[in-house]
Amino acid sequence: MPTCNTLMEQRTTTNRALNCTQYYRCSHGKWRLKSCPKHHFYANHLSTCIRSYYDDVCAARQEMENDFAMAQNLSSTSSKCRHMAVRRFEQNCRKYLMCLENKWWHQFCPLGMYYNNTYNYCMPNTDGQCSLTSSIKININSQMEFDTASCDLQGALRPSALSCDRFYECQSGSWELKKCARNQYFNATEGLCLNDKLKFCLPSNEVNCTEGERREFPFNCTAYEICVDGKWQRNDCKSGFMFDDILNICTINDGSCAENGLRKVCQKWEVKPHLLSENCTQFYYCFHDNWSQGTCLKAHTYSKELGECVPNAANEKCQTFTEEESLSIVISSNLSVKLESGDSISTICRDLEDGSIVQHPYSCLHFFICFRQVAITEQKCIKGSFFDAKLNYCRPNDGSCLIPLSGVCENATDGGNAAHPKDCRAFYQCSTLNGTELLYCPEGEYYNTATGQCQIDQGECRAFFKDNSKCAGVEHGKHIAHERFCNIYFACVRGLAIPAMCPSEQHFNPAVGSCGSDVKQSCENETLLNIVNELNPIYGCENLDDGHYLPDITDCTRYYVCSRGMKVAKRCSLDTYFDSEQSLCVPDDKSCPYIEKKQPNLLLAPPDPSICEGKHGTILPESGDCKEFYVCVNGKLRHERCYTNYYFNSSLMQCQRYHLYDDNTTLGDAVSGSVHESKIIQNGLECKNEPLNNTQLCFQMPQRSSLAEEGDCRRYINCNDDGQAVTQRCRNGESYDSLLGFCRQNDGTCLLENGQRVGVCKGRHGELVQNSEDCRGYFVCIHGQKIAGNCKKNEYYDKIQSKCIADMDNQCGEGTTQTVQTQAVSCVGLSNSVLYPYTFDECRSYFQCVNGIPKVQKCADGLYFNVTITRCVKEISNCYAPVVNLKHATEGIVHRKENICDKALPGHRYANLDDHCHSFYVCDEDGSAIRTNCAFDELYNAETGICEPSSQVVCKWNSLP
Repeated sequence: MPTCNTLMEQRTTTNRALNCTQYYRCSHGKWRLKSCPKHHFYANHLSTCIRSYYDDVCAARQEMENDFAMAQNLSSTSSKCRHMAVRRFEQNCRKYLMCLENKWWHQFCPLGMYYNNTYNYCMPNTDGQCSLTSSIKININSQMEFDTASCDLQGALRPSALSCDRFYECQSGSWELKKCARNQYFNATEGLCLNDKLKFCLPSNEVNCTEGERREFPFNCTAYEICVDGKWQRNDCKSGFMFDDILNICTINDGSCAENGLRKVCQKWEVKPHLLSENCTQFYYCFHDNWSQGTCLKAHTYSKELGECVPNAANEKCQTFTEEESLSIVISSNLSVKLESGDSISTICRDLEDGSIVQHPYSCLHFFICFRQVAITEQKCIKGSFFDAKLNYCRPNDGSCLIPLSGVCENATDGGNAAHPKDCRAFYQCSTLNGTELLYCPEGEYYNTATGQCQIDQGECRAFFKDNSKCAGVEHGKHIAHERFCNIYFACVRGLAIPAMCPSEQHFNPAVGSCGSDVKQSCENETLLNIVNELNPIYGCENLDDGHYLPDITDCTRYYVCSRGMKVAKRCSLDTYFDSEQSLCVPDDKSCPYIEKKQPNLLLAPPDPSICEGKHGTILPESGDCKEFYVCVNGKLRHERCYTNYYFNSSLMQCQRYHLYDDNTTLGDAVSGSVHESKIIQNGLECKNEPLNNTQLCFQMPQRSSLAEEGDCRRYINCNDDGQAVTQRCRNGESYDSLLGFCRQNDGTCLLENGQRVGVCKGRHGELVQNSEDCRGYFVCIHGQKIAGNCKKNEYYDKIQSKCIADMDNQCGEGTTQTVQTQAVSCVGLSNSVLYPYTFDECRSYFQCVNGIPKVQKCADGLYFNVTITRCVKEISNCYAPVVNLKHATEGIVHRKENICDKALPGHRYANLDDHCHSFYVCDEDGSAIRTNCAFDELYNAETGICEPSSQVVCKWNSLP
């Protein structure tokens, strides 16, 4: 075994001679034998004890070690599976696993069916082969089982007194309710969930569920079921979240839940951090194709970088043990020596009762607990506090306890920082109140010693840029010679060495810093291949946030944008190069050797994404393909293609139907459909570009992005992780919103019976149509949905030419647009989260109050706003003004001192029951109550004091603090 010293303090290890449930822990210079809790074994590669689901605990560890060793030896390609292959899922007979795109996914059998292992497909559960197909019925009441939720022994088990298939496990000092698998019961003697072959666990008082209980929804990992009045009801997690079946809450989607609702199968003994960021002592590990929850040993925390449990700092459980901690261990060891040698520390507990607390004689941050008149346990106050000897407890440090700055902070100012000598991401925070604390910059940033702050790392810290250090300290734009090749040089662009090759029969002249004629032909021609490979180390976006920019260190006109951990290649527009310091394309200053002078309309690279900033509905041409175009949607650039039999007319800047004719066919024949052998003509030139297929289009789009399908507003194309296109359909009652990029509740513009759009943009894509209510207005149609636009001043939209032209005849009147005037409505007494009918146009529109201001939205052409279902529909219904809450209208938003805030402290919040918790009141310093509104789909939760999804909140009053 390794030596147990101060650097190994609290670390654990094992050897083959030990029982699988035992391990050694290093404590004050000695290895001490420890044992895991009952039915747990020590996992060496995780450095903690994990639960065994087998009767033979050691057999479970042997299986784990074999699988873990095999997983390390297998190559990445060996994990692929045959497409559409299926296999059983051991933990649930209603589920099975299916291989799709070389990955295993969880699948549910249809209701009333189970997975038959013999025939390898789902069959009717006629003889009760699988009890899980029936509804869950348990014998449990809503009252609490225990008066207290605290526990001491980590991993200890105790049965539930209310249900035979449930038990409690001690986790981090509290009892957590656990459930056995379906058709199992908890055996209190063995401390295991066993198969209920004898039907031992039969409920006496059957109810469907416990109030507020949650469980996963069978066919969609973004949804769950919650128990309301003894019955299961479905709820959906908000966008970007998934339902965690271990925590039974909605958490941020970590990629294991696909957009189509399938849950990805984990790899054998794969580990990942706990989904709750504040929980650093627990983690997830993969066991039998499903995630299980593991807990680190006492005084340990889970390290995301190492994928195992490591000792944590003495004063912060979520901060891992560092080298600096060894100093405090040495001090503690010395103190223990003094304690034995009769020093003053040994006498500080004399004549004191057991449990008494005394201050440390050498530190105002530490104190001792006395036992049998001996100071046996040394403790430290939490960050920002000190031990007050008069009060005998830790209180906030008001300057009474000053810690001298020493070590790395010796020359730092109080409250300042000091750089770590070895790690460019780390720094020390120096304080005479809190001591020296080691901190780290966020991923993708580094600590700048000049500014004393964390900044985005553009190569100052990351190793792959340090390898490209030939231009370090060299003036921007200067060219330097290559060490071996006379026809190759380096262009220094913002500190990056960009390799370039001189033209044929030329060589690089270091004296003038440019390429010149090789008159003597003394330079042997070489290629850039070797030098490009030499300067192109592997680096990526795995640990960087979405939207992070990375320069291409072999071509200064190219760069990468990080999206979901992957690099998306981009290229700067005409006459520009990528500036790695500013993370944007800037005009050419002659420093980049790869900029080529081209005509603007011949540029093949996509437009710069920044061209869409602040724009919505602007269309741009795809200069390399006459069937493709770009559109700005909500300030972001999106690649689109014209529909079948359409091309992009760069003159009109929109998609236009082909004119089909041959040598003997008139334009009228083409329109009438009498063309047989015709030629496709675009502006007199033949269009030879074939439209991109779905797979090619996905190569140009970020992973997991989606695109509307042509013709059916319920279907869309999803680009998966491998860049492949998968056609999918929205759930019942939903349609695909091509502007937002996801499925949402149908607002009536998509006919669910045939998938057709309604309105002026029906069947149109990449086209412009006139706004009948505004002679200067038009709509940009994107997959049948419209984006409003307006011509410039002194222009009007010409319907025949489908574009804005000069208003020479003043068709729009005396300098004003002929628009339908919107009559004012009042938001006094109305909620921000409700859609109200706009009665001034017979409910063809609706409005919503945003911070007290009405925002009017118009339904699609031919639709009316239905007050009952708050949705645009085909047929008109009763159209009446919204009911105003008179109490709100008379009281207003600000309540004076004689109201609810008279006895409350500033900042206290109260739920507003008058609008069903869609808002809440905040008490200010002068006793006034300021009403604040929640988001559209949220309610104020009086228990947590924040706005939460309305499906999870019960509206009720909260009392004084």
